[in-house]
Amino acid sequence: LHLTEWDQIKNVDGLILAVAHQPYLHMGIDNLLKPLRSKHNGVLVDVKSAVDPKKVPNTLQHWRL
Repeated sequence: LHLTEWDQIKNVDGLILAVAHQPYLHMGIDNLLKPLRSKHNGVLVDVKSAVDPKKVPNTLQHWRL
């Protein structure tokens, strides 16, 4: 397992928000999705259903549990 600082993550196809840590929830949807290569073909998996789905662009694939 290799941990990377959030601001060092770039050009990813998808994000998995597995734990509802407050820093991620308070950074705002634009900053949360910033590492995505494309907001038109990207994926956000929200395991804890912590992100308001109304704030997620409808161009993303968005899955919640």
